[in-house]
Amino acid sequence: MENFDFQPSLKKIHNDVVILVEGVSDTAFLNPYICNRYGFHFVNIYNLEEIDKRMSGNVYQGNNSSQRLYLFSTDGKDRMQKAFENIKPLIFNQNIGYFIVIVDSDQDDPNELTDILAFEQLKLLPNQWIPYQSSKGFEDVNLQIYLRVIPEGKCGALETVLLDSMRQDEPDIVNASIQFVDSLNNDQNKYIKSPRLKLKAKTGIVFLFTCSR
Repeated sequence: MENFDFQPSLKKIHNDVVILVEGVSDTAFLNPYICNRYGFHFVNIYNLEEIDKRMSGNVYQGNNSSQRLYLFSTDGKDRMQKAFENIKPLIFNQNIGYFIVIVDSDQDDPNELTDILAFEQLKLLPNQWIPYQSSKGFEDVNLQIYLRVIPEGKCGALETVLLDSMRQDEPDIVNASIQFVDSLNNDQNKYIKSPRLKLKAKTGIVFLFTCSR
């Protein structure tokens, strides 16, 4: 999957990493990607029940290192700022060096998007690492924050990027999955009316076939 990465690549980052995504389905789609491409394995669920029941999190560790990656879903991009506040204790107490925010391009105006994702007045710019500094008592935090809007240059979602990437390796499976879902909706969108749900269905079918082998 060459279409989805950061500069520098996660392979070159040695500090612990926090990634925020919008929904639970995003974490499910990213899970095999994180494990297979970047060499992590799932460790456990990060419990946020007492802080925010609408958030969920997974903890991963490097296969050949002690590096940890924390993947959180926020239940919508409008809750990103709240999620950032919720996980501040993690950022201060662990060796977090990089904080990555992944959002769908949808129909958002770029200026409105940077306002939504302003962390403590820090304006995030797509595809750029922005330094963040904060203090708590005698502890100082120095983070690099990265905003990834996907897909680039067109309306879509994380699933759009994953389908495009997987088509490079599995063109027959991807194309057949897309045709199958589209065929179910020829009758006035009888089965799946939402374009977003259609995209999730196509991606889910691809994962079903590729992960079951």
